[in-house]
Amino acid sequence: MEDKSRRQRFLEYTGEVKPFEKAAHVSINEFIHARALRSLISFPKRVLDIGCGLGTSAILFGRHGSESHGIDIDMDLVRIARQRASTCSCTPYFVVAGAERLPYRAESFDFCIADSVLEHVENFEGVIDEVARVLKVNGLFALCTTNRLHPFQREVKLTSFLYFPFFGLIPSHLRRKFIRYCLEKRPDLINFTDLPAVNWFSHEQLGNHLRQRGFRVVESLDLLRESDVRGIKRLILPIVVRSRILRQAYHIYASVVVLYAVKQ
Repeated sequence: MEDKSRRQRFLEYTGEVKPFEKAAHVSINEFIHARALRSLISFPKRVLDIGCGLGTSAILFGRHGSESHGIDIDMDLVRIARQRASTCSCTPYFVVAGAERLPYRAESFDFCIADSVLEHVENFEGVIDEVARVLKVNGLFALCTTNRLHPFQREVKLTSFLYFPFFGLIPSHLRRKFIRYCLEKRPDLINFTDLPAVNWFSHEQLGNHLRQRGFRVVESLDLLRESDVRGIKRLILPIVVRSRILRQAYHIYASVVVLYAVKQ
């Protein structure tokens, strides 16, 4: 009975914090930048959303004419994604599968998305290897994951109302010990999920992992234009892009790590 209650609370939480239209807006404006697609690849014919959750990105690209696929290890979320897709004028393909072993042929996608995935898998390098396998040459991999340098993450709470400050900078064995406590005693502190965040990255660290696998890496900062931002940000953007010190400061300021990787 307790497991069922926890599971139901997770599904309710997921539905509450990520309603479809709001999530689609976030995907377009904060992660899957239209500028990135235009400047790095042509509009993708085949898209794979890894860890698709409720299917937002797969449905979004399906609406725009792509053949879109979504995989997730959570059967309940895949079921909800299929229900959502049935109400849209597109037909994404959703399957239950793990990110470390993608059920697709080599070089079968133009664009792969991993939004809030790498932090939740034990073998994140295996996920990157699988993406490198299924992507076509010159295909694009868009990633959004935890920033270990950012002081205020939104994955793990310290109390019911306060997220754990500087959690990503705590030694990994202490982080995992706290996560085990949350799984056993306080699932509310990890948003009721059975797969809490266990990996934390910096821009440099994740970029190096991608380059080692033959990807050309582009930061989201380098894709921004002055027209994309407002106020004081518009004035300081050119300075930040050119300054190594200010770029490092941005890497701390950014709440997540967003990178685009082109398969060479």
